[in-house]
Amino acid sequence: MSLENGKTAAYVRDGALIVEFGSSSQPFIWRYDLSKVHAVLFSVKSEGGAWSLGLEGPKGEFTSVTAFASEIKAKSALSAIAAALRAQDGERRAYGRVANMVLVLVALLATVAAWTLLDSAVKRATTGAPPVTQAAVVRPVPQGQAVAADQALQAPAPRQ
Repeated sequence: MSLENGKTAAYVRDGALIVEFGSSSQPFIWRYDLSKVHAVLFSVKSEGGAWSLGLEGPKGEFTSVTAFASEIKAKSALSAIAAALRAQDGERRAYGRVANMVLVLVALLATVAAWTLLDSAVKRATTGAPPVTQAAVVRPVPQGQAVAADQALQAPAPRQ
């Protein structure tokens, strides 16, 4: 845990930025709900000998989150936050790429299936053979008599 080793760690979980400020003047864990914010500016400012990491609003107002003894520690915490936000953005892009690949695969399979069905329908239509709707009728043949095939088999009735 970062609070124990005196470092700042940041990560995004369930739409919230979670920062462990282990290197701040008073170590603590901070949670910031990203789903309610469209744009936010994190910045570091010097305030009376200490360095504050905070949020800057759209009108330039600065809200301090925590203070650090040195500029290096404050900027290191800011870098940890930036890395966590970049990692979250990369995860979103990865999910988007996977979803796109699945959609392309489904479209490809649908195209192959449609092509196969169309190809078999075209082959049936172009062979010239009528579809089989009736089988030839076999007439009863008396036992022991020799008969020609033409006498025993009768062609199906013509279609109308």
